[in-house]
Amino acid sequence: MVVLLFIQSNEWLMKLYTLSSPGASPGLMTRMNTYRYDHRGAAQYVKSHFQPGDLIIVGIPHIFEHYAGMSGDYYIDTVLTKKITYNEKFAEPRFMDKFRGYPTIRSLRELREVTSRGRRTWLIFVPYGGFSNLNSPEARVYLNEYAKVVFESYRAKVLLIGGESQPVNLAAGYNAE
Repeated sequence: MVVLLFIQSNEWLMKLYTLSSPGASPGLMTRMNTYRYDHRGAAQYVKSHFQPGDLIIVGIPHIFEHYAGMSGDYYIDTVLTKKITYNEKFAEPRFMDKFRGYPTIRSLRELREVTSRGRRTWLIFVPYGGFSNLNSPEARVYLNEYAKVVFESYRAKVLLIGGESQPVNLAAGYNAE
């Protein structure tokens, strides 16, 4: 009985037990003083592999800009879970994210339109647990089919969609199974 009390109250032992809770909203986010989301690694990877004509879609624009020293092109939220505002000042009026004013991708159709514009499209998801919260099942199926993971670190993933792998018919329906 005493051993059980010791195990439950020992902070050091509990740190060894698990890295963190699963998903994007664990109790304390990460183990204290041990791991943090790898925003820097993902941003530096994209910065070092970025080429002219590439597009960047980020989950948290201002943090990506801070670590990469460059700006992204779009923000993605295909299930509209975050606060976005409508801006009629764009050449084509559309919704934008609340941090940097990036145009927001709100549907699979918009995602397909955007990815067809660039030679390659980078998608940066840090923390990666938020990926399923920000994207519809159809968008996740599409990304699983056409995007490949090119960088992965602690709760961070960078996906790349190559320009040659894009479907040509943007008007065609795409349903999740």
